[in-house]
Amino acid sequence: MLGANPRQSRAETSGWFPVGALGSDGLASGGTPVLARIKHVAFPFVLASLALALWLLFSPGDASAHNGVDDGHPDVVTQSGTCGPGQTQARDQGGCTHGPDTAPPGVTPGIRDEPEPYSEASFAVCNGNGTSGKRVQVLYVHASDVPSAYDEYLTSFQAWSAKGDSVYQRSAAQTGGMRYIRFVHDSNCVINVKEVTVTASGDDDFWSLTGQLWDLGYHDANRKYLVFLDNDNEDFCGQADVYHDDSPGQGNANNTTYGFAVIYSGCWSSRVTISHELGHNFGAVQASAPHSSKWDHCYDEWDVMCYDDGSPYALTFPCEDEEQNLYLDCNKDDYYNTNPAAGSYLATHWNVANSAWLGATNASVLLDRESVKYNGWITATLSGYTPGSTITVYWADKSVVGTVVADSGGKGTVKFRAPLAEGGGQAVLAKDSSGMSDTELIEVIPRVNVNTTTGIPGDVVRVYLYGFVREDVVDVLWEASDGTPTVLAKVTIADTGRASVLVTIPYSWEPGKHSIRGRLVEGGQS
Repeated sequence: MLGANPRQSRAETSGWFPVGALGSDGLASGGTPVLARIKHVAFPFVLASLALALWLLFSPGDASAHNGVDDGHPDVVTQSGTCGPGQTQARDQGGCTHGPDTAPPGVTPGIRDEPEPYSEASFAVCNGNGTSGKRVQVLYVHASDVPSAYDEYLTSFQAWSAKGDSVYQRSAAQTGGMRYIRFVHDSNCVINVKEVTVTASGDDDFWSLTGQLWDLGYHDANRKYLVFLDNDNEDFCGQADVYHDDSPGQGNANNTTYGFAVIYSGCWSSRVTISHELGHNFGAVQASAPHSSKWDHCYDEWDVMCYDDGSPYALTFPCEDEEQNLYLDCNKDDYYNTNPAAGSYLATHWNVANSAWLGATNASVLLDRESVKYNGWITATLSGYTPGSTITVYWADKSVVGTVVADSGGKGTVKFRAPLAEGGGQAVLAKDSSGMSDTELIEVIPRVNVNTTTGIPGDVVRVYLYGFVREDVVDVLWEASDGTPTVLAKVTIADTGRASVLVTIPYSWEPGKHSIRGRLVEGGQS
């Protein structure tokens, strides 16, 4: 089963689905896997035996041992003659995928992620009319027996998609380039999310799901589909298609047809999972890559696409900082580099940075911080815009927070305060009058203020809470100098992200410095 139905019991375990080569149906010849071609020849038994021998000779180990978290996993059954050993056909229209793997650090699937309190809109990087050419279409998919959560989660899906995009943008910046996901978006750069209902059994597994989506018309060769599936999974985070084709040109099979990147509801908010599954759709990681695990991943950590996927290749850690797990391609030598050296692997083989589903522009907005206190100052450094054009900086609710005229070098700076709104992750868009744009994400973190900084036991103090999330429940704590907490009040945050409450300084504490703190006990993502 693809994931435990929301109506069933849930376990706190984790995992990713890795992916394998897609089949030959509807593909350019350069992307047709060798094993998929076998069924077209006159001596299938002999050639299949030869292909199996070659697979075992050059593969990293016993493929059957990679059939799932446990050997013989019922979801992963080899279809002989269609896909390689240890792989299964993704759907009748072609596609192979092999078994599930563990989730990224810090992600525990099994329970549907709560909606996050993003404001009215989360932005894509604007690109043309938002629909033409190759685009990633975001889908929210639920079975007919699962109530729709579209309205509740719409802005969260938009924001989580933008978070996945931030991985591509920031990773490109590491090699001096600019890349962004070409989402389907509206005229205001807001990411489009379509709601799709499948049958009651349509969410049972990846094959049923993608087959039904194909039948519903979601097989446009100019679309990759980022699917937020409303079905949690007790073990895994996602699953996606990839073509085994390392040819460097734009005719690469990963660059010429549709694909599905499915995210289960326990991992919806994981930017690593989103960028990982889309990474497979875009063509990572080819078996010929220098640090390939041969199971569509890599083994040189830290890296979005790398982890121990069951291959015999031991993990190495040339990029020791675990924060690099939010970036693509440790050392930029396996699958993603905007400026590969002449003659290097990524200059002569498939490079995801060349995917037509990624846009490239010189426009860039760089914020001076990744998080800011409520109403705190933010400086946006702008570059790569049209000289002399007016650059407008928008907050996620489409309110304007600043403007500047680009200088002769296309640069400018805007300093502004985080708007007086609820907290959480927010997207900032900088767009000039010629249409050049870029986005960046920032987290607004809560703050607590009091109407006085001195008092005696028995005095009444008003406590103000800002930048929380609507409907959060927050304990107002009195902390002694030794850190011992006492709950003075419990408040529920309003739609504005704010609340205030009167509290009394306790009689039982010694004179000296004490703290009043807000501690989230129920609700959103504060």
